[in-house]
Amino acid sequence: MPPGEYATEANLTLNDHEETFGPMPGHPETMMSVEMTKTRFSLPLYSVDVMRMSNASGYLLGSGQARTGSDLVFPLAKLHRVGGQVLAKDGHVLNGGKIELLYADDQSEMTETTVEYDERAFHLEFVPEGDFLLKVADAKDLTRVQVANAPGSTPRFHEDSKTLKSHGDAEHALLVKGDTNDVLVVVPEVGKAENASP
Repeated sequence: MPPGEYATEANLTLNDHEETFGPMPGHPETMMSVEMTKTRFSLPLYSVDVMRMSNASGYLLGSGQARTGSDLVFPLAKLHRVGGQVLAKDGHVLNGGKIELLYADDQSEMTETTVEYDERAFHLEFVPEGDFLLKVADAKDLTRVQVANAPGSTPRFHEDSKTLKSHGDAEHALLVKGDTNDVLVVVPEVGKAENASP
């Protein structure tokens, strides 16, 4: 690395893995497995043990200089699980949408996730205590449809999502003091942005 000032970043991620089988390209008689990884949640940590890049502590590296002991420790005991549901204006629970968790003071993003289809809920892992803004975008009612895979693939079908109805975006002020799984965010009709109170 060239001389200069640096900061260290690490990410704690939770991933979902899915494996499918299908014919090898150019060799349809040969089956191969394909593993797909989807990041469900990612939490950044910067030197020294802070979660915001603006608070990171930099260090200087000179020519030929080595640096050790730059460990980063995720304070898991001080982090919380936050979950909830997204509701349409008429009160029914939605099963699709993007969730962003922003720091309230400068609205920089801490992390993001999506509404889980089967649970009709969202989950944010490892959230520190403090004031946040929860933003909901691309909220929708979804249904599952079966789509055929390539001939010879195993399984023969996979499920895909189809949008039945789209809804508007919303923001929700959130104070995190501990674990909570009852956050409710009501989204408006499409084209009618709305702020939701806690």
